[in-house]
Amino acid sequence: MASQAGFVRLLETVTRRHPQLLPALLRYMQQLKWQYDQNVLMQLLRGEFAEDTKVQTRRVLAKTLPEATRDLLYRLNIVGPFVSDDDVLVVGEVPPRINLPMDKLAECLDVWVQRQQSYGYVLSPLVSQIGSEDIPETTRRSIHAAKARLLLKTKVINQLDALSAIVHFQMAGRSKAAAQVLLIALQGLNESSASQVDDLGLLSIWSETDIPV
Repeated sequence: MASQAGFVRLLETVTRRHPQLLPALLRYMQQLKWQYDQNVLMQLLRGEFAEDTKVQTRRVLAKTLPEATRDLLYRLNIVGPFVSDDDVLVVGEVPPRINLPMDKLAECLDVWVQRQQSYGYVLSPLVSQIGSEDIPETTRRSIHAAKARLLLKTKVINQLDALSAIVHFQMAGRSKAAAQVLLIALQGLNESSASQVDDLGLLSIWSETDIPV
């Protein structure tokens, strides 16, 4: 059982304080008589509390946005909720290609996507709740791989970027590429003093199994 503060943090994480999702989660917990265990935690993380909201959101999206624009939003869910211009272009290039992805993003601004001063854009929690199930698995894997490669384009990557790239390569089914990133990241950690860096969980990856080669 989580502490009250821990539950509040979870609530804020899964709803991002959205005025439609927050009441939905509270109603869901009321139906469960506020019982909270590991199973309920997983249900909340999967967004099962917002099934009705998901249906309503899909209906509104279908009425207000063309199919290709909805396709872009669902692709961005794979790399979001915080996305950059480069993310938009990269997911749009994954076959089947989406033409003019930045134009299609513009159709969503201030409603389904908000500008962020610190990092490009953030997807609406309503869009994030839908996920990317509508995207074929082969396309999802390609998007994960493309995002991983994008993260590695910078000459110097930090631990968070390395961890994100590893996760995306794993989700793409490319364990060898993930292992290569891990080895490079571990080498960087080895060259730094323990007081200078936080491994962010890198040291625990494949700690119980052999690294793919």
